[in-house]
Amino acid sequence: MHSSFVAELSARRPAIKHAWERKLRIEPITSPLANPDTLVLLMDRTLEELQAAVAALAQGRSASHTRGLRSGCLCGLNPLLAYFRVGATVIATVSNVGAARCPELDAAGFNTCVQETLAEFQGIAQREIRAFCAMCQTELARGGKPAPGSLIHATAQAGK
Repeated sequence: MHSSFVAELSARRPAIKHAWERKLRIEPITSPLANPDTLVLLMDRTLEELQAAVAALAQGRSASHTRGLRSGCLCGLNPLLAYFRVGATVIATVSNVGAARCPELDAAGFNTCVQETLAEFQGIAQREIRAFCAMCQTELARGGKPAPGSLIHATAQAGK
């Protein structure tokens, strides 16, 4: 992670937040907690956590080493699924616009910084999604089994 990329990510934070909110508002609302008016309240904390993670990488501290978002919660109602999916898309898009502002990075180096940022973002997403699912009354009532008709349930049934 290059320090100029970290600075550029910080400078692009208002654009990321604005685009994230705009795109989140066109997502289908799966539950009252998935209301964009509620989710936008999480953005500052999420972006601060991401900024701290990429700054740590730039200083040579270790990354979260998380690989990909889990396929989703068992019931599919976790409001953070869309929140983080949209956030990752926006971060990738807005970050790529800033490539010209990091002349000390070639295209490959800049792309590596974007990928490392997205890996850190996915690590944050996994922690938050798991924490929410651990408290979910829908999953607790079902004993951790997928809901009939859910994507995960259909996939599990197809694999039998």
